[in-house]
Amino acid sequence: MDIFKCKYLKHEKEEIMGFCLNQKCQNETQYCYKCLNATHSEHFNDCVRFTEIMEIMNESMLVYNQFEIQLKELSKTTKEFI
Repeated sequence: MDIFKCKYLKHEKEEIMGFCLNQKCQNETQYCYKCLNATHSEHFNDCVRFTEIMEIMNESMLVYNQFEIQLKELSKTTKEFI
């Protein structure tokens, strides 16, 4: 994954670490280390790092794949029954 840089002028050399998911937050959703401390400190728990997002995506894909296998098996069983 390419490295994304912060949009704030004083932080432009900082890597983006993740996204703020707080719906009431008026700041940029993507954050760097400096943003996390300065603008998202009141809702720190709503800030999700890229690594966590990737883990959630991978887990979701596993669940989806398992569901797809079960659906195919159910379809096959249904066709055999009919």
